[in-house]
Amino acid sequence: MMGEIRTSNCERLTFQFATLLLLYIINFEKVTSSNLPQLNINAAQSPVNPPSLDPQPVLPLLAPSPLMPYTNTGIPNLSGNCPLNFSNTETVLGTTATDCWGSLAPYLANTICCPQLDATINILIGQSSFSLGTLSINKTQSKDCLSDIAQVLEAQGSNNQLLELCSIYPSNLTAASCPVVDLVDIEKIINIPTIIESCEKIDPVKECRHKVCQSAIMDAAVKIASGNYSVPDMVGGTLSRAHVAVVDDCKKIVLRWLASKFDSYYANQLLRAISSCKVNKGGLQAAAQSISYEIPLTLCVLSISLRECYGIRRTGE
Repeated sequence: MMGEIRTSNCERLTFQFATLLLLYIINFEKVTSSNLPQLNINAAQSPVNPPSLDPQPVLPLLAPSPLMPYTNTGIPNLSGNCPLNFSNTETVLGTTATDCWGSLAPYLANTICCPQLDATINILIGQSSFSLGTLSINKTQSKDCLSDIAQVLEAQGSNNQLLELCSIYPSNLTAASCPVVDLVDIEKIINIPTIIESCEKIDPVKECRHKVCQSAIMDAAVKIASGNYSVPDMVGGTLSRAHVAVVDDCKKIVLRWLASKFDSYYANQLLRAISSCKVNKGGLQAAAQSISYEIPLTLCVLSISLRECYGIRRTGE
């Protein structure tokens, strides 16, 4: 019996090592190449549009998850009290479980796992808003819903302390301080054609530079938040902390509304592209640190564990 457990643990460690090595190779290439200007002979011959030397955003969050078929490990134990429709977002949930997979999640938390989890929650609420009529979960149900989300992800192989790792609480599913959350009321306030046009065909690199979609989201959030304040207070001058908090909470509501207007796959791409701009704000340090330091360190620890697991000894021992 002990031999079977040992073998199972060794196989799990081997799989983790191979997975992390693959992620490291893929993302290291993205990070190291993102700051290098590309040589274009035609562009070099024509100085009309010189190549930009601005840092290119790192987008490790948008790559397809290569391990999706291998992550289903159990059946979730759901509360039965959550009104969210999980069936509409199965692919996104699978992606999140992979991006937050087991022991790898702590090392990919800031750049990959937690942004994906945040996007998944917004998509779940947005996609469920058709039947709920609202873009938030009430305080009574939010705890059960968050527990169900964690159960579904853990059943597919995610870290079992994912909510703590990403600092996600039941309040993240509620309206917080945003004054308007009903779907009908939201669509009476915001400029639907403008925000859809700004976000329906997003280019991740251009979006981080020009913030076309993000600006439309902010404009919509300000309009929604102005329900509690006069518009001049919200738009002109310096906003108080209370005003800023309301706008931030309404931005989450707008993101959920956007997620309801696209299929879950594109909604995920959209929200991840927007979050990648936050990851890369001020440079590539956060992503580079994860790729160049934390992941190699984990690979080193796993390799030592593998040696011990399989009883491999160095020459001379």
